[in-house]
Amino acid sequence: MISTRTTPLLSITLLLAVMIAHMPQLSAEAISPRWQNATRSAMDNPHQLYTIAATYFGTESHEEFVHATGLDDGSIIAIGNAWGPTFPHEDRTRIIGSGRFHPMSEYPDGNAMIADRRGRLVPAPLSYQYPNISGFIVRYGENLQSIDELVRFDWGVANIRAAYVLPDGDIIIAGNATDAFASALGDAPVQRLPIPEPRRANLDAISDPAKRAAAEERQEVEIRRRYGPIYWHDTPFSGDTYVARLSADLKTFQWAWILEGHREIETNRMWHIQGDGGWMVFGSNGIKRVRLDGSELDDDYGLGRIGRPGHGINFLGVDPRNGNFFRGGDVHTNTGREPWRQPRLIAYDNNNQAAYELYGWPAPLVGHNRSRLVSDTGARQVAVDDDGWMWITLWSDGGNSVGTVNPVDLERRPNRRNALGLDIWGANVMSVSHIVRYHPDTYEMDMHAFWIGHLPRTGTPSSVSINAMWALDDGSLAITGGAATGLIQTADAWKEFPEEIWNQARLNQPDAPNTGYGGPYVAMVDPHNGAIGFSSYAPGMNIQHLGRVSGTGMVVASWAVADDGRDPSTPTITRRALQAEFAGGRRDGHLVLLLPKEE
Repeated sequence: MISTRTTPLLSITLLLAVMIAHMPQLSAEAISPRWQNATRSAMDNPHQLYTIAATYFGTESHEEFVHATGLDDGSIIAIGNAWGPTFPHEDRTRIIGSGRFHPMSEYPDGNAMIADRRGRLVPAPLSYQYPNISGFIVRYGENLQSIDELVRFDWGVANIRAAYVLPDGDIIIAGNATDAFASALGDAPVQRLPIPEPRRANLDAISDPAKRAAAEERQEVEIRRRYGPIYWHDTPFSGDTYVARLSADLKTFQWAWILEGHREIETNRMWHIQGDGGWMVFGSNGIKRVRLDGSELDDDYGLGRIGRPGHGINFLGVDPRNGNFFRGGDVHTNTGREPWRQPRLIAYDNNNQAAYELYGWPAPLVGHNRSRLVSDTGARQVAVDDDGWMWITLWSDGGNSVGTVNPVDLERRPNRRNALGLDIWGANVMSVSHIVRYHPDTYEMDMHAFWIGHLPRTGTPSSVSINAMWALDDGSLAITGGAATGLIQTADAWKEFPEEIWNQARLNQPDAPNTGYGGPYVAMVDPHNGAIGFSSYAPGMNIQHLGRVSGTGMVVASWAVADDGRDPSTPTITRRALQAEFAGGRRDGHLVLLLPKEE
């Protein structure tokens, strides 16, 4: 007989047993209640996304996807590049333009090895200025279960570095083009932006003729490097950039611009401006915008270039309603007590004039404020919805950050704090990501959320970065970046944890088994409703774009390999795949379709 004095203990034991039984892949002694509660909260969200399909697209050569978007009819447009000489489903591919494939004996092989700074042989980077590269577009059927249409540029015509699918199905594409690009355009009107007049320094002050001649030659070499043709094995080909509009049926170019000498595409992102007749913003040797009808290209729009987040002040985004744009990042200041990396975020109008600034306090004010919010902090991404609300992501090196307060008032906290339920207490040195919702017209900070992980054994906060963000039609955010051990994952995550997750501090001990896990991730979060719709590590994947599908879903475009390269390895996700195996080369294109579970 069991005494009544032990019954409460037994009940508690049974309750814990039931709770642990429902937690994924961790033994009882490995579970931190903090990690457990955060994971359960994410997994209990009734509006989660699940993997409907995941597939490769590749051959033994090298392929990638740079963009994917779902259309209203259920099909998915995926856009990428192939380095050749082979191409998937070549027998059913429609070729655009007329180029030629340069033999590998004439140009470097994509599998070539080079020495790094330490003298080790590593694969040479795949170049987007490689003459053979071919940009392609795939139209997938519903749920990625068929390839309904496949078109590509002929070898040696053009690549596709950035793309945007318009509401009517037309596609704006931009990339690098050779002289053969004209053969792909048909009767489309083509305009050209000439090479800008190079700035030459006045060298007359150099009195020595030999030194002046050497300086002039160095200057001309630099000008040729920046604006001249690109050479492969002493053979020149065009270094131009193009931007063009392709019809929804993928058959007709409506217009094209050739940007002479603008050999760089600075990001695979494009931004759509709905107002003022419609524009598309892209980066090519600075920020450009082009009218959707192709009638005008504004070479003076924007300031600076699209740089890497975390490196000074960069172009961060566009207000789609009016074309205002945002520059931000962080600057080195001093609070009067210590050095401080201060966030900066400035909105500019269409005349490149500053309209307003966020986080612009004098640094000593922050340093002497009673809150002492002096963790190094920087702005990283900005997106604006149709109602004017700004989504802002920030980085900080701790939770004691100005990212947690109103961007124009140190004393005002947001209406909702910790909107995703992830708290920062007990953190060691780490990188913290913040998600903020703010309205610049009303000065209202609606919410703030930490985006972090928790170590499964100890519950200690762990680092998660946000490298890119897209605002989806349903008000949620698609984000990607890198995560250390402890990313809070949802039910259909692609990475199963090992049974033993060690304290992060022990991972650096030589005799500790390397059972921690970190790497790229994909997530869809809805901070406005306090929910994580999807979150998972992305083994083997290099995420390029997260696109909307049917308003509530998401498609993940990447290039991928077979697995995450660890021992033991975790394979790259495939499910209901048209191509279930990695085909070889340096990379294959890879797509994942995420949708809510049908009732």
